[in-house]
Amino acid sequence: MRPDLGGIPVPGNLAVDAADARLRKLVAWAPVERAIIEAAAGRRALISVHSFTPVMGGVKRNVDIGVLWREQSLFVNSVLKTLRTQGAEAGFRIGDNEPYDWRQAVGYTLNRHGLQQGRPCLYLEVRNDLLADPETFERISRLLENAFATVAMSLWPQSAAAV
Repeated sequence: MRPDLGGIPVPGNLAVDAADARLRKLVAWAPVERAIIEAAAGRRALISVHSFTPVMGGVKRNVDIGVLWREQSLFVNSVLKTLRTQGAEAGFRIGDNEPYDWRQAVGYTLNRHGLQQGRPCLYLEVRNDLLADPETFERISRLLENAFATVAMSLWPQSAAAV
């Protein structure tokens, strides 16, 4: 269990004994791990979607949607190019390894189920205040749907539905 997340302490993880760690693994980690394995089977690429705060440690973040990657690939480059183009047209600022740089973070899930399995992958971060407005939420949803469909069709035209 990580005692902090981005330098912010997680009180419930500061003094975890072996029995509690085993229970957490059995109840929380193992079922999620199995579900990810099943969902990832046969997929050409993986995307893990998250949200981030517009301000961290008093510093304003200057992106609306971030594409985080550890290893560059045709998939990552294609997503960045497509999101930058379509995102700019929709009025969104797209970050390249912003607001976080995955190369300097742990990223367990995509390391294990993406990179270690030879699947290209990325984390997608959306600024959380943008998700609070239903109209903006819909605009972001359409942007992501169109961008990922464009990428899938360009990279895997015969099997775009399996992305």
